[in-house]
Amino acid sequence: MGETGDYGMTGERAVELFRSGMNCAEAVLASNMETLGIEEEWIPGVASGFGEGIAGTGQVCGALSGAIIVLGWAYGKDSGEDGVQRVYELGQKLVDEFVEEHVTTSCGMLIDINLRDRDLREKARKDGIYEKRCASFVRFCAGRAAEMISERKT
Repeated sequence: MGETGDYGMTGERAVELFRSGMNCAEAVLASNMETLGIEEEWIPGVASGFGEGIAGTGQVCGALSGAIIVLGWAYGKDSGEDGVQRVYELGQKLVDEFVEEHVTTSCGMLIDINLRDRDLREKARKDGIYEKRCASFVRFCAGRAAEMISERKT
């Protein structure tokens, strides 16, 4: 775990990365890996296709997808016999918490934009819609993923 052990810091770092130009999924993944002391240039790229609701389709929130990638890294196939099952359990818990807090996992519904329309996406970017609405999703998902991986047995 990072030196501070403060998982809220991971959420704040994710928002900082998001506001500096990373998409939501990239920011959640990169901030969690930084918290773990793993900083490689290629890490954000693993999550690049999950932004704007998976490749700009408006489907599952990219911040949530980024958090699930983090859980897969921490608990996936390489972590033992029950690793994938643990990813599913924690992933389901995270999705349930996200829905309880934000009502839906649909990126398009969360930000009220048809993300398949490139012009609308660009207008939303220029109008600051992503920064205004998505920062809370990024903070929540990054922080919760950090808490969940802190429980990992090493």
